[in-house]
Amino acid sequence: MLDSLRVENPPGTVQPLRAVAAVRVAGPTSLVVTPYDGTGAALAAVRAALRGSRLDLSVDDAPSGGAGGAGGSGPGEVVARLPPDTQEQRARVAGAAREAGARALDAVRRERASCREALRRLGLSRDAARAAEADVQALADQHAGAATARQRAKEESLTGGAGVSGAGSGGDRGGKHRARRR
Repeated sequence: MLDSLRVENPPGTVQPLRAVAAVRVAGPTSLVVTPYDGTGAALAAVRAALRGSRLDLSVDDAPSGGAGGAGGSGPGEVVARLPPDTQEQRARVAGAAREAGARALDAVRRERASCREALRRLGLSRDAARAAEADVQALADQHAGAATARQRAKEESLTGGAGVSGAGSGGDRGGKHRARRR
């Protein structure tokens, strides 16, 4: 996230942030940036780079004493707080989760078809082939269910339950398909 940031330290020399400071996650919405050179000039340069970025970060000096509310930050550090997510951003990420869930279901279906084809080539007896196909189907159902559950949980955590109904259409189709095959 901060890889594109450049810090002018010393003046006239522009370097990537990672060459000038260490960055650690202090919480779900805050980062602590510690310049390797603890001078006031380095702190000011890091602060200016963070404030000048397009990331809309709220930049504060770390509280003195080291027991501040930014996850244990101390003097000589800069706290960068991420802006709260907008509803639009959460919806975009939920859409990406939905797409990832659909890709996972497609992958499970492709693997199931591949396994069935491999079983056909083995030349098993009819009973052994049916038992093996049932095992393959059970595994496919298990993995498809897990993928759908993860996708729904992620979407619900992002949207607070709104829009989950649209996510279930792929999983419901799979359920109808399974019922038809039995």
